[in-house]
Amino acid sequence: MFVLLLSGVLAGIVAWYGYDTPQAFLSDLSDLGGLLTKAFEKAQFYFSNAGSWNYLILVLMIASFTVLFIINDLLLERLFHSRKKKSFVGGGIAWLMQRSFAIILVAAEFIVMANLVVLVYAHKNIVTQAAQLKEPQTILLLGTNKKLRTGNGANLYYTYRIDAVANLYREGKVKKIIISGDNGKAGYNEPADMQYSLLKKGVPAHLIHLDYAGFRTLDSVVRLKGHFGEKKALIVSQRFHIERALMLAWLYDVEATGFPAEGGLTVNMAWRELLAKPKALLDVFVFNMQPRYGKTYAKASLDLQNGKDRSLVGVVLFFCFFAVLMVYLFFRD
Repeated sequence: MFVLLLSGVLAGIVAWYGYDTPQAFLSDLSDLGGLLTKAFEKAQFYFSNAGSWNYLILVLMIASFTVLFIINDLLLERLFHSRKKKSFVGGGIAWLMQRSFAIILVAAEFIVMANLVVLVYAHKNIVTQAAQLKEPQTILLLGTNKKLRTGNGANLYYTYRIDAVANLYREGKVKKIIISGDNGKAGYNEPADMQYSLLKKGVPAHLIHLDYAGFRTLDSVVRLKGHFGEKKALIVSQRFHIERALMLAWLYDVEATGFPAEGGLTVNMAWRELLAKPKALLDVFVFNMQPRYGKTYAKASLDLQNGKDRSLVGVVLFFCFFAVLMVYLFFRD
């Protein structure tokens, strides 16, 4: 039952990332066979680059989530004074609700912890004034659409990013600008649009270099080093976006600082970022996600000749034993 409930939560997360609208997900849900096929294809895609090291981390996460689930369930039992059922399957609606809520708490705790990790790391690597920069920087300008998704009106995130880079240029803090954005379909070209806007602001063309394959933040950060040979950069975007980019830069051995443009979080963007930060960590540690063009060269395979890898295997085995023991003690009554 625990596995079924956890699968339901994971299915909800996949639905969030894999579908543009709830209606599209519900439409596929009516065709269960087609939905299972899509879920299998999505799983194949996400794990296509994962190796033994990534699977070991996944096992550690599952063991950790199992322990968290039991702790949450015990706390809920004490909070609501519910009577512990002897049957694993029995218990009715109250049993199901309590354990469902315990799993939701596990997901929430993971999301909160992942966001805190990203925020704590990023906080010390963000500068807010050009005067804080001691020398001209290689700028990584992260792309976005110049128009709102509805097609009506200008995207202020775009405008503010352009203004931020133009101001850095006027302050003499720009050595090179790499604009990394999406050019994946005809008529849509984030890097070219941003280049045109910067030229209109007086930024010289010879400083600007375009990366047309920055389809995601991960792609932009990885290609900065792999394609352009830059191991140090000042990342310009909105603060909430920079936080995630800085964590990715650190994980992929890029020395990066963030310079936030104006622009706060909308409600939709806040929800998106809340999930995007843990998703970024999963992309690195579990899925070993690769850019569409290029490679991360991240660790994917265990080397049992390496003492650190052997130690990690030992830690995972111990934690799995501890999780199994917790499950046994929890359900033996």
